[in-house]
Amino acid sequence: MNGASDIKSEETTQTRSHYVETTEWDFSLRTTVYDVLKIVALRAHKKQLELICDIKPDVPDKLFGDPNRLCHVLLYLVLNAIKFTHAGEILLTVKMENLTETTCTLHFTIKDTGIGINKDRLSIISQAFSQSDGSIL
Repeated sequence: MNGASDIKSEETTQTRSHYVETTEWDFSLRTTVYDVLKIVALRAHKKQLELICDIKPDVPDKLFGDPNRLCHVLLYLVLNAIKFTHAGEILLTVKMENLTETTCTLHFTIKDTGIGINKDRLSIISQAFSQSDGSIL
């Protein structure tokens, strides 16, 4: 699964988008990502899965955005990867896509050695609150 996050550098703001309220402030990207991995580490360990994090060196650490929303999205994606991976590893990679004076566009990738998704089920993944197997995390 891939996700992209645009994080901009401005004053603290609150916005309402698609019924999700976000609050933005300065935060550490690496701390946020590592906190997500700490939350899921025991679950991965119980399944004997290796969690790997690769934040590329050119990715800035100090960002302005909504770390709670980022944490929520990453947590959902990593938990989903753990759920459907029975052996092997889960790799979370963060790469820089674009950097300007006011905007940093990052690309988050989560790869796993899990079962994958049937092609006929791919279209429902983007639907709100849907999962390919119909279960809830």
